[in-house]
Amino acid sequence: MASLLDQLIDQQTGDIEQPRPVQTRDASYTLYQPDLDENFHSLFGARQESQHVFIENGLRRYMDVREETTQLSLLEVGFGTGLNLMLTAKYLKEHALTADYHTIEPNPLPPDLLKHLNEKNGYGHWSVWETFYHAYAREHPRENTKPAYEWLLPAIDFRLHKTTLIGFYPQQTFEMIYYDAFSPTVQPEMWNRESLEKVTELLKPGGMLVTYCIRGYIKRTLKELGLVVQALPGAPGKREMLIAIRPC
Repeated sequence: MASLLDQLIDQQTGDIEQPRPVQTRDASYTLYQPDLDENFHSLFGARQESQHVFIENGLRRYMDVREETTQLSLLEVGFGTGLNLMLTAKYLKEHALTADYHTIEPNPLPPDLLKHLNEKNGYGHWSVWETFYHAYAREHPRENTKPAYEWLLPAIDFRLHKTTLIGFYPQQTFEMIYYDAFSPTVQPEMWNRESLEKVTELLKPGGMLVTYCIRGYIKRTLKELGLVVQALPGAPGKREMLIAIRPC
């Protein structure tokens, strides 16, 4: 018998290209995108990958050297399932921090799919999730034509920009960038020089970019663009990940 989550996906449009739920090895759920033949997260563990890459080696590493800072400006490239937002909110709460959190997502997921996926992942009763989901379901970014949405969440001033990276023109730069696009194999345009140059321009001096992807040409391009690049041990299933600092 199909699960409730599967039924909800089928009810959206009947389109076989709709993303489908997959349970990963750490028991957390991600989505599989059929038209790209790509998962949103590592099958070795969706939650542990996001926690390892973006929280432990991104957010925590950045904030540890800025002990007097209590507020952070953050850009996420690829909102996807909202997993990074939930883990970031948890970290902020535990460390009495706040964030100005912007995310770019040209193809927001249907509200019902997002809701049940996050409930499966155990976030359904978190206050930040409840506040986020009520706003998301009310404005329905997937169907709405508005280019941007702003919602006040616990400890987070959150903005979702329904646009591409190249089409994103904020009036600020960011201290932290989570670069969480699909892999270069299926989304090469997100990893070409134009996109990497764009994201470098969005990084404040002293700011950090963090990503799971560490292909040689990506490291070389970021170095050519003036960033200081460092390889770190990757999440389970990946040997390495990447952080890059824009010098002051």
